[in-house]
Amino acid sequence: MVETDETKMKLTVMGSHQCRRQVLYSPLLTALIVLLASVDLSQAATRQERNSEATMPRIAITRVPPKGAGLEVMENIAGRANGVDTKQVRVVLFAHTNTWYVQPYAASPYTAIAESGNWETKSHLGDEYAALLVEASYRPPATTDTLPEVAGPVLAIARVAARATGGGSVSVPSKLPSTNETRVRTIQFSGYAWKVKSSRGRVGPGPNYFSDSRSNIDVDSRGRLHLRISRRDGRWYCAEVISERSFGYGTYKFYLETRVDAIDARVVLGMFTWSDDPAYSHREIDIEISRWGDVDNKNAQFVVQPYTRPMNIVRFQIPPELGRTTHSFSWQSGSVFCRSWKGFVSAPIEIIQQHTFTHDIPQAGGENARVNLWLMTGEPPADGKEMEIIVNKFEFLASK
Repeated sequence: MVETDETKMKLTVMGSHQCRRQVLYSPLLTALIVLLASVDLSQAATRQERNSEATMPRIAITRVPPKGAGLEVMENIAGRANGVDTKQVRVVLFAHTNTWYVQPYAASPYTAIAESGNWETKSHLGDEYAALLVEASYRPPATTDTLPEVAGPVLAIARVAARATGGGSVSVPSKLPSTNETRVRTIQFSGYAWKVKSSRGRVGPGPNYFSDSRSNIDVDSRGRLHLRISRRDGRWYCAEVISERSFGYGTYKFYLETRVDAIDARVVLGMFTWSDDPAYSHREIDIEISRWGDVDNKNAQFVVQPYTRPMNIVRFQIPPELGRTTHSFSWQSGSVFCRSWKGFVSAPIEIIQQHTFTHDIPQAGGENARVNLWLMTGEPPADGKEMEIIVNKFEFLASK
């Protein structure tokens, strides 16, 4: 194209307009770039915050027990933990009435967390419940007036009010004989008559199914009492015997012909007194053999209820490979003297543990002697095997 003066003039004008458009567009473009950058930074910060929240330790209670109080009833409590390595942490639960009580037992205060983050156990009832997500180093008190802060080994806390009664899980009485069966089997052991506990549904302790079958309760030709936890038709059945006689003050002796170290960590052997009357915490005095679900726990304890008071429970270790041990408590109006020793000698020489309680001593009246073998929280033995214990003899010596 041949440039004329008129063409040159048009090109000059067009160039001038383009320059002006570039001058006008440049601030708008800069503002747009700044805006886009701000949005991107904001989104990045939000993503970072979400990622941070996802990795923060958190705990929630998803199943809340109803409102209640006392040692007689337990309910399921469940929840979920997030943002932690479930193999490195545990849950510690508390139920509140007049103060906070660790759950489900002072001797077994830790609840394991599944790989999915879910956890579940039993709790005595209260008006409020708290779940602590803790490191393994945390040692909870049996009772406390104030929950700990989120600091150190306490990684997170969830706290909820008890739900209104009605609906949800079914309350289960603890250590009460079942009334589901009208037929009551009785046996003779050590010169006394004993009723055999049986139930159609789950009852306390545990809760568990209890059977009066000879596969669970039997007395052999040598007069020894056999208690077994057995599995039939997909259910695990436990065992308990109850003396027909109420003995009152005196010395109760249980001669155990079973190696304590062979008892599964989830199994509890109880030798105790109990009254259906709730006065004096059901007049319950316990010698219990159990590690309460934790293989590292000591395997025995003396208890005068309520166990939640630190002065009412003494934990101790029975040495391994002892095929015979004797366990006794001498109950007076103002004290309970407990003792465990090696062998079956009447005058103990090798004492394993002994202790005298002077607080919360129940007054005698209507209680029975009992022996039971049951599963903690109703869960099968950790090793999946049936369990048997043998009580060689029971003795009672009345107070003079």
